[in-house]
Amino acid sequence: MFAEAWLEDLLPTKWSRRLAVATCVVAAAAFGVPSLLPQSYLPASPEQVFLLRLFLLLLVSLVGSLAVLVLVIRAFRTQSEKHQGEIEVQKKEHDEAISTMRAVAAAHSDSPEQEQPLTDMHEKVLGLLFERPQTVDQVRRFLGVGAEQAKFYLHDLLARGLVSHPAPYAPGPEEWRINQDGRQHVMRRGAP
Repeated sequence: MFAEAWLEDLLPTKWSRRLAVATCVVAAAAFGVPSLLPQSYLPASPEQVFLLRLFLLLLVSLVGSLAVLVLVIRAFRTQSEKHQGEIEVQKKEHDEAISTMRAVAAAHSDSPEQEQPLTDMHEKVLGLLFERPQTVDQVRRFLGVGAEQAKFYLHDLLARGLVSHPAPYAPGPEEWRINQDGRQHVMRRGAP
């Protein structure tokens, strides 16, 4: 039972686990093969018989290990391709959601209501992002506010089309970036 659980954690597929067990069994049997052969096929000295047994054991172990390795690599590639496809679908959905959000923001900006001017906090966030991309936590610490308030300012700037939201499944931390419109706004106000 312990060996099954250990193999299941170690090897990803049913066939790789079966091949690993079969390799161990065949390797043990290969060590005993010289005793089954007629004496005329065996070397004369006991040391040479031992070396023949050791050679057969190592040969079977090597071939079995390489076969298991091939199965593991195949399983890894299959999983990688599957996950890459899922990431592409989620990225497309994310991009569509951002486009929709921008379209809604653009529709509201075309309304006769006057858009609210940027507050000092908005300006501070833009100035910070002008220097380099930042995470929500970095923005929060810079402003001295809570995470939700920092997210509010970032999402408000996103709705105004001044910053870019990170891809949700990109490797590394989710860094917010200022976009070209945001850079132009900061430059008009005077560089930070």
